[in-house]
Amino acid sequence: GNPRNNMADERFSPTYFHDVGMKITSPSRMDSTFYAFDINTYPVQSVWFDPTNPDTLNVIAYSSASSLISAGTWANGVWYVCEYYGGLYTVEPTTGDMILIGGSTQLNGLGYVDTSGTMYGCDSTNLYIVDRNSGVTTMVGPMNNAGIMIDMAIDSYGNAYGVDIIDNNLYSIDLSTGTATIIGATGYTAN
Repeated sequence: GNPRNNMADERFSPTYFHDVGMKITSPSRMDSTFYAFDINTYPVQSVWFDPTNPDTLNVIAYSSASSLISAGTWANGVWYVCEYYGGLYTVEPTTGDMILIGGSTQLNGLGYVDTSGTMYGCDSTNLYIVDRNSGVTTMVGPMNNAGIMIDMAIDSYGNAYGVDIIDNNLYSIDLSTGTATIIGATGYTAN
């Protein structure tokens, strides 16, 4: 597969924890390096680490965003991230340079479908299509989840998933309607 956001390992939970303190935005397709934003530092900093040694964070640069980074994904080899209060950026993974593409809805998660070239984002309760060239978001529909969909991921087959931190369930997300359907409990209390 070609993972987008790492949601499979509780050490790299898609939400913000004081013990982990980072948001895993996506593993690089080019090598076995993971890229993330460490939110336990101020200002927030971009980091990389080897997944076989996740305790060693290597600082790339401090974030130039005005608030924390709340979402991220890779699309066609480009690292995209979203600021908590809105704003879509690209990030150069070797330097940490961030380029603001444009304003966006406040998003908790981003995902990308290779076959269609479509980027999606979610806030706590709605699914959006995200224009990678402008940051403009268009609502697909409500997810009808329990309350706070904290992140989303899209696999290489175009299947979308999300985690809600109110009911701690994993959901499948219909990209054509936004409707989220419970798959089951994550076994992890995220909030």
